[in-house]
Formats: sequence, C-alpha cells, structure tokens
Amino acid sequence: MWERAKEIAHIVLPALGYLLVLGALRAVLGRVAGAAAGPETSDAVCACVLLPFTVLAAKKWCPPAEAEQPPWGAYLSAAALLLALAAGIVRLRAALSGGSGAVLALLGYGIAGPVNEELVYRGFVFRRGRKVLGRWGAAALSAALFAAGHAAPGQMAVALLAGAVFACAAEFTGTLRLPVLLHVCWNLLFP
Repeated sequence: MWERAKEIAHIVLPALGYLLVLGALRAVLGRVAGAAAGPETSDAVCACVLLPFTVLAAKKWCPPAEAEQPPWGAYLSAAALLLALAAGIVRLRAALSGGSGAVLALLGYGIAGPVNEELVYRGFVFRRGRKVLGRWGAAALSAALFAAGHAAPGQMAVALLAGAVFACAAEFTGTLRLPVLLHVCWNLLFP
C-alpha cells in the first residue's frame, strides 16, 4: 500500500510543483507589470517563459508512449490540426488589430499554454499514472490536476471534462499530438 502511495506521490508532486511555479511566476509578473498587463497577457508571458523548461523536463521525465498510433489517430490529428489552423487564422487576424499585447496573448494562451499543460498532465501525469492506476485512474488523476490548474469556479468543471477528453485522446491515439491540437483548438475557439 505504501509503495503505491509513494508512486502516486511521485506523479502528483511534480504536477503540483508546476502549478506552484506557474503561480509564483504570475505573482512576480503581476508585481513587476502592475495593472498595465492584464491577466491574459501575464498568463501568455508565463506560458512562453515556461515552455522551454517544460519541453526539457518532458524529454527527461515523460515516459514514451506504449503503443503505436493507430491509423485513424493520424486522421483525427490531421482534422484537429486543420481546425486549429483555421481557428488560429481567425484569432490572429483579430489579434493583429489589437496590437502586440494581443498577439503575445494569442501565442501564449493559444499555443504555449496548451503545449505546457499537455506535456505536464498527459505526457507526465497520465503516462506515469497509467502504470500505477490503470488507464481510467490515470485519466481521472490527470483531469483532476488539470482542473486544479484552472481554479476559477466557472472553469473547474469544464476543465475537468476537457482534461478527461484530452486523456482519452492521448490513450486512444498513443500520442500527445491529438490532445495538444484539441487543447489549442479549445483555447483559440473559446478564449
């Protein structure tokens, strides 16, 4: 029993550490930028700053996918990519008229944020949790931690459901491409 609890702690604690670093970075940025930077801009800057560190950590600590991607997974990923590109073009046109802050928000919130979160919650938590908790337990854990990262009361329920969908996409395609693209689409379509 203690071994299993220890294994779960080795999954949960790094994800909570990611949330703490993100919160600290937001607080520092809020103090430095003050009211000049809105919450979307500060979140975008945080996502862009954290992206290289998240990618490096994922290369070191995320286990590889266990299964080959089924052929239909490539078709789903291509469809999600087309949707993300279409949504991105629409949002980019709107952002360009809003100035550089809007473009930064689009890049951070629409691209860097989803990549960071999918590497942490599906690449690390889900893949490691799958070995300890099984597929559905790991999906529930990654969705719950994902929802905890979206702590606004109106966002938690939606984030819990989205986290479960992203985990299922990772499980059934055997790759992080589809969950990343779905997450990008979600953030671009529903800012």
